[in-house]
Amino acid sequence: KINILKSMTDAERQKEQELKANFIAASAQLNTAYSGSTPEQRRIDELKQQLNKARDAYAEFRVNLFIAHPELQLQRASYDPLALAQLSEPLFAKNPNLCLLSYLVGDDKTFLFVITRGKNANVPVDLNVYTLKADKNRELTAKELKDSLNTFRQRYTNEAGLYKQLARDLYKSLLAPAKSELKDRSHVVIIPDGILYSLPFQALIDEQDKHFIESHTVSYAPSITALIQMMKLADKKKKNNANKPLFAMGRGTFPDQAQYRSLDLPKAEEQVKSIAHLFGVTSWTGTEATKAKAILEMSTARYVHFATHGELNEVAPMESAVVLGKSADDDGMLRARELVDMDLQAELVVLSACDTGLGQPVSGEGIMGLTWALFVAGTPTSMVTQWQVR
Repeated sequence: KINILKSMTDAERQKEQELKANFIAASAQLNTAYSGSTPEQRRIDELKQQLNKARDAYAEFRVNLFIAHPELQLQRASYDPLALAQLSEPLFAKNPNLCLLSYLVGDDKTFLFVITRGKNANVPVDLNVYTLKADKNRELTAKELKDSLNTFRQRYTNEAGLYKQLARDLYKSLLAPAKSELKDRSHVVIIPDGILYSLPFQALIDEQDKHFIESHTVSYAPSITALIQMMKLADKKKKNNANKPLFAMGRGTFPDQAQYRSLDLPKAEEQVKSIAHLFGVTSWTGTEATKAKAILEMSTARYVHFATHGELNEVAPMESAVVLGKSADDDGMLRARELVDMDLQAELVVLSACDTGLGQPVSGEGIMGLTWALFVAGTPTSMVTQWQVR
């Protein structure tokens, strides 16, 4: 793993410190404004603009840093594409029942690429391509898909089950074309595109009225090349076990975070305590559930579990964060851009928080959210939520 700081010049380090200080100061001012007894909306709006400018400046600096230092491409989890024949050994040697579903969403058409193990050495990999339909007569457009997914996201946490018919329709459009390839294949890896990053495929409902997760193990990857690197990394992690079995941290109340002060999570601390008990380790809760403690302790754990709020930033995805307690030198927000710079030993990180699986879709390597940051930090597998915790 390449250390970004070691690759930076003195001038770049100084510039990063300045930009980071500006961002932290703007964030602190906004938090103070929210904390007032009578918050002034106009002042809050001004501070939000200042925070966005500081965030954009820092993000632009990071992009230019990678341009100036090509050796940091690995740090961005950027890999050269592979030919189809090269996929057989890394994907199917240990997982012969694996099925890859890779989507491409265009303005007027949506395509599904289905990749499975080939039937013999002469054809090591099978590839089938489907043009997806909204119904029998219409091809599935990006606009129609976006409208359906936005409606689905509004419905699938509704206790009345109002999402189910739409879940059946989406299954018919997105998964049913690969019915023959999915048969008898237990593990499915989905590589979404565009708006599909926001869709929990596991919640779609098949012809037997069962959710997709009931018949298949469902995983996600940002791209095929990234998936192969994740699989290699997972094998390496299993051989080199971390120093301690589990790091578990949860917050049920947020007295030091003005925006979350009224948004308690009553079961969060109970959750991490019960998990820590299974592993025979101590959990971090209450006033001990701080960002500083997380950074200090989580790097050497084999498994990491957070139960707290997650803050999604769709405009600047690397500012998405896990909400923790403050310390003297930080605001308590463990951001994706900070996770990128860590060297994690974990085989698995669980983010039991609101919307942590979402992020901004980008070309190639997929979402630049918390899951992408964890992968770059060295974690091959993460488990995240795709809807708000209530």
